[in-house]
Amino acid sequence: LGLTHHNNHDVGMISSFGQESPAYNGVSENLDSVLGAQLNWQATDATSFVLQAAGRAGEGMKPQVRMGYVRQQFGQNLSVRLGRYRSALFFDADVTEIGYANLTARKPLPVYWISNNVAAIDGIDVQWHHTSGNAGWLLDVYAGQANAKQNWPLIKGTTQLKDIRGFALTYMLSNVSLRASRTWVGEYT
Repeated sequence: LGLTHHNNHDVGMISSFGQESPAYNGVSENLDSVLGAQLNWQATDATSFVLQAAGRAGEGMKPQVRMGYVRQQFGQNLSVRLGRYRSALFFDADVTEIGYANLTARKPLPVYWISNNVAAIDGIDVQWHHTSGNAGWLLDVYAGQANAKQNWPLIKGTTQLKDIRGFALTYMLSNVSLRASRTWVGEYT
């Protein structure tokens, strides 16, 4: 449960362009409140299934599948996920629904406006982990497509992103992580 207060009588606040109900003047739960559940099933030592659904107050608490994928581990360092997984546009993609686990309660719209709306990709990703000494590397290569609802001030509709492909490379030390990523979108409608 997250409560927001502001005293501007002329506008409502939003945390994504997919949000249906802004937080208006006074106290509101519409900006940050979320209710969800996640199921993890380890079918074998190398195969697991994940299903996560969440409803946000600003979207009428309608549950949406945020993640739903099968993960296959190939040895110690390589895994493949197939299905709906969190977009690598987020630095900490797997905990992005838990807003208070991040450095900021909500990501700034000018920086994260696309990824706030396109939080999941339907497709495949390959993750490679490598440890050397007390440092670790994570390479995530992904491809797929995404659909998202848009509630712009004057236009409502659906955004479609096709032929998404990209990578994220993270170097992790005990106290700091460095990350570089690049995403290409073939078609944005």
